[in-house]
Amino acid sequence: MSTKFDERQLDRDAEGSDSIPPDRAATRSFWNWFGAVFGIVVLVGAVALYVTGRDDPVAEQPTVTEPEAAPPVAEEPAEEPLELEDEPSVTTSGQSSSVLLGIYVVDSFGFHGMEETYAEATEVGERDAGQVAKVLAATDAVDWPTELTEAATVFRGDVAGLHEALEAGDLEGVRSGLEAVHGSQHDLSNGVYAWLAGTPVAEPTADSGDQVAEVIEIDMFDFGYTPEAIDLQAEVPVILRFTNSGKLEHEAMVGDGHMQEEWAAAGQEGGHDPRDGHHGDLMAVTVLPGETQDLEVMIDEAGTWYMACHITGHYEQGQIATINVNA
Repeated sequence: MSTKFDERQLDRDAEGSDSIPPDRAATRSFWNWFGAVFGIVVLVGAVALYVTGRDDPVAEQPTVTEPEAAPPVAEEPAEEPLELEDEPSVTTSGQSSSVLLGIYVVDSFGFHGMEETYAEATEVGERDAGQVAKVLAATDAVDWPTELTEAATVFRGDVAGLHEALEAGDLEGVRSGLEAVHGSQHDLSNGVYAWLAGTPVAEPTADSGDQVAEVIEIDMFDFGYTPEAIDLQAEVPVILRFTNSGKLEHEAMVGDGHMQEEWAAAGQEGGHDPRDGHHGDLMAVTVLPGETQDLEVMIDEAGTWYMACHITGHYEQGQIATINVNA
């Protein structure tokens, strides 16, 4: 029975395959052809696009727009530096404060009133020397500018002379010292305010008989003085400005020949230290190496005087110079 079924089924399959209508078979054939052609076209187009995209260098590189050239800038001529004939001096606030404080102490002391008091006094006050010493210390502590150095030096010399006269109890010396300080104080005070205002500072004068205090520069060395001789006028004050260019401490003691021999003998007998206070009211000064000190000198009698260093051994090695005092 199964055999019959299989035969019939095979007959139906064979019969069905040969029984497709002609119009349907043509239609199927057309679409099969169209699909094949369309697929080929799509494939060819894709390949063409791929190849074109790889070979075209423009497609790979972005378009760059070159910037427009900037207009040329005209070069400005270099400015020539200003030429100053004289460089202005620079005043520091610290120096101004020091000068103002110093002149305040000087002007506040009352030398003018002291001068009037001693015009009628019969003796020297016990405390006056100590008070004047404070003015001397204040003057030394000031950082005086170059324009005021000479006026400050003259004033300091006058105050130092006044202080020595007060310590010695020399009433006439105090009166003449106060007269000198009065004049040099005005010179210094006026100079300070001119300096602060930026105006020229007047040359100082020593108010001692209206005579100008000459400054004589003297170099100290191991072992001597330069110059070896100076000329002075009797009863005329001068300032001897000693600069120690040697390596040792030196002094200058002013006196006649007899005095120099006495001091030399005293030094040989017991040794001599310039700081032992033997100077007293003598015309003498001690200067350390590299420093400068002023000594105000006024010799009353004409003749031959000397300045010498009596530190042990210095006088014996020839540290002495001549002072020719003319009438």
